[in-house]
Amino acid sequence: MQPRLRHQTRTPSSSDGLVLTDLSLKPLAVDQAASKMLGMQQGTSKEELETSFVLPEEVMRTVRARKPNDLSGVKVHFYVGKAGYSCRVSLLQPVAGAPFQPLLAFHIHEDANGLDPMGYIAAQYDLTDREHQVLKGIAVGLTCKEVAEQMSISPNTVKAFLRLIMIKMGVTGRAGIISKVLECSQRGSDVRAPN
Repeated sequence: MQPRLRHQTRTPSSSDGLVLTDLSLKPLAVDQAASKMLGMQQGTSKEELETSFVLPEEVMRTVRARKPNDLSGVKVHFYVGKAGYSCRVSLLQPVAGAPFQPLLAFHIHEDANGLDPMGYIAAQYDLTDREHQVLKGIAVGLTCKEVAEQMSISPNTVKAFLRLIMIKMGVTGRAGIISKVLECSQRGSDVRAPN
């Protein structure tokens, strides 16, 4: 007797949104959740969408810095007002004979840690998830060895991540990182402060 297969669908969370663009970042489609997250008015016409829709600067900067084939799986953190979001980018290639060109899909998810200052800093400096983890450890005073144990990686790998963080932040040591953290935390709280 063969097992009976049932089709299960995942109900999308109201905190998930989707944006489709062409490779030049011209918007082609935006779902209602993404419109709401990005502060667009309901009922935005196609013409208004094409002329006024802009992805957040952190997302645009990350996408422009990479080739389309290097975008799949890229995750970017950003803020709109005081709400924090994460955005995964995927390159969609048409199947043979499909009547459209490659597209970029931006899956936007409301970040439960939206008010996390480290998330704001990670977004500002385009840090990867692992660099973000190292930064959080260093910011609370952990040694490279302690961060390595926490992340189940070697201390040398932590040091490599630290060097990448320093390059992205434009500093030369841990003191420079902490200084930027304090500076960005203050700027981030100013940006996210209620009006």
